[in-house]
Amino acid sequence: MLNEESDDKRLSEIMKKSMLRMPFSDFEEKVMFAINKQARYKQIVLKDTKLSCFFFLLGTGFGVGVNYYLSHANQNLMGLSSAQILLFYQVSFVLFFLMQLDKIFKLIHNLKS
Repeated sequence: MLNEESDDKRLSEIMKKSMLRMPFSDFEEKVMFAINKQARYKQIVLKDTKLSCFFFLLGTGFGVGVNYYLSHANQNLMGLSSAQILLFYQVSFVLFFLMQLDKIFKLIHNLKS
């Protein structure tokens, strides 16, 4: 019984020595503030990523619509035939589409990591 009491006292002393002192009085508040700030930032990034994907799809649909309109139009513009205008638009659209698609994939990849 006496041995158990001395073990309890030693354990109590060891536990007191193992307590960590906070480096600053407001350390815990700063850490919690940083955690909340990071959580809000992640929510904002997720919302912006969803908006980016939505507007990418909207722009793609608009581009396909313009392509359809140009393919059925028979008007000349500044000395260029409708076929030349259509070809210029299609090449520009595909290049722009691929650049934006690459950026969307990078954005999603960065969001996951």
